[in-house]
Formats: sequence, C-alpha cells, structure tokens
Amino acid sequence: GEVLTWDVDLKKGPRILGRLVDASGDAAVGWKITPRDPRQSTNPAATWTDAEGRFEIGGVREHGYSLLVQAPGTGGAIPRCAF
Repeated sequence: GEVLTWDVDLKKGPRILGRLVDASGDAAVGWKITPRDPRQSTNPAATWTDAEGRFEIGGVREHGYSLLVQAPGTGGAIPRCAF
C-alpha cells in the first residue's frame, strides 16, 4: 500500500513557569496553582508544584493572570501573585 508521511510541528504557546518556595527558601511541594483571568469565561487547568516547587501552566493568553495558591490538605485558596 501507499505510505503517507505527515510532519507535525507542535509548538508550545505562551505559558506560566514558576517556583514556589516558603519563607526559608525551601520548595513548597504539592501546592495547587490555579490561574484566573476575569476576562475569560474559562481558564487554563490548575497544576501542582513538583518536588522542587516548580510548576508550569500552558494554554494561557498573553495578558495578566492571578494565581491562586493552595497548600496541600487545605480547602482555602490564597491569592499570592499576579502576572
């Protein structure tokens, strides 16, 4: 049969990268990071910090977001920073 070749070029769009640390500078592990933009009816999905406190949120647009930061095992979110 005929062989078809399809070369796909997937590029990452804008994203938010960060590292969450505590007051001592130690990694904040397992924290939930939720992006919010009041101009959008839907927002990118939340993510969690890794073993080094790092996180990445894709699917963002090139304008400001607030990040809600929630400690593991807590029910409340605390606004910590805006981009």
